[in-house]
Amino acid sequence: ELPQVELELRVLEALEFYPPVKLQ
Repeated sequence: ELPQVELELRVLEALEFYPPVKLQ
């Protein structure tokens, strides 16, 4: 399992490649 901080960093990196257009 990854630390919470690592998960947050992965999310931020993912948002850079995949903008949260689908979340709107």
